[in-house]
Amino acid sequence: MATKSAAEDPKRPRLLTRSTVLPAFGIGLITAFLADQEHAPFPVGVIVGFVVTGVVIGMIALKKAFYGD
Repeated sequence: MATKSAAEDPKRPRLLTRSTVLPAFGIGLITAFLADQEHAPFPVGVIVGFVVTGVVIGMIALKKAFYGD
């Protein structure tokens, strides 16, 4: 069975670009700072920051999936 060439494959949009990751990390950093202001232990602030970063990247991915770029 013949395989398709790379020219025939449709281009998939890239998810992890600077326009996606930097705003997500910024929001994650802000939430980690706010957790610190609420006197949460340092590891809790780091975990909250990474979880919020992941959620924001997921929300941006869903937006791109449903509405395009």
